[in-house]
Amino acid sequence: MDWYLYAKLGHIVFAALWIGGGVAMIVLGLAAAMANDDNRLIGVIQQVVFLSERFFIPSSLLTVILGAIMVWLGHSFADLWILLGLAGFAATFVTGVAIIKPAADGVAKMVRDGGNTPAAAALCRRILRVSVFDYVMIVLVVAIMVIKPTAADQVTLAVMAAVLLFAGLAIFARPRGRRVAA
Repeated sequence: MDWYLYAKLGHIVFAALWIGGGVAMIVLGLAAAMANDDNRLIGVIQQVVFLSERFFIPSSLLTVILGAIMVWLGHSFADLWILLGLAGFAATFVTGVAIIKPAADGVAKMVRDGGNTPAAAALCRRILRVSVFDYVMIVLVVAIMVIKPTAADQVTLAVMAAVLLFAGLAIFARPRGRRVAA
């Protein structure tokens, strides 16, 4: 029995669930934000609160645990692509647990205390921006896992760093004003 293949299967399945679920929530959030539908946007963030501990955190942890088992069975923790993948996972996990989840819990409290207010919707928009950037990082981690760059792959690594930098600038450096409906 090849345990590596079973770990790889589980790693890919849980990664697909984690990433696919997050992308679905982002698409729903972007659609609500583009429609200027604060109630729908707040509803999406409330679903994030519900799914965080029940779905996103467990599937992301299982992804990294099964990935670590794969490394233990067939690779080396000294490989650059593995170190970059682990750093990327750590960054997205911390972003989720330390930024997105507390902010989403804050939205839930604001809604509980005062209903769907403009302040709650504004916090939802900030959560959405952070989430989009977080998923750019996750896609780069997937790219690292597939491409498996070494220190000699300087162009690939530079392109990945540039993608992350430009995504950050595009997401966080643009005006944050709310569109006014005509």
